[in-house]
Amino acid sequence: MEEALEKFNNAIEICPQNPSVYNNRAQLYLLMKKLDEARIDLNKSLELSKGKGNCAAQAYVQLALIHRLNGEEEFAKIEFEKASELGSSFAKKQLVAMNPYAAMCNKMLGEIMVKLRHIEGND
Repeated sequence: MEEALEKFNNAIEICPQNPSVYNNRAQLYLLMKKLDEARIDLNKSLELSKGKGNCAAQAYVQLALIHRLNGEEEFAKIEFEKASELGSSFAKKQLVAMNPYAAMCNKMLGEIMVKLRHIEGND
């Protein structure tokens, strides 16, 4: 991982205005359990991307994951909502999973579908 970190550092030296490089290095920091460093890079990525586009969506998702690791579910939800607004399907799924009513409805719907398949199979 240290070699990968060195390559990301070099990429940032070459392209310091590229938000994607900061986003990618933040992903590596997350894998290395360096959450503070990841957060700094994600905020830089959001600054450079002006909070728009796919890169910003990815940064918001990663920030949400950091909040979840820290047990900060409400902050995670806010970041997932931002990512969702930018089109992140992963963030949308996470928001549904975080919503207890949606989870309950999904469970009930699944049970109904199983019963319907069982009934159709008996015909």
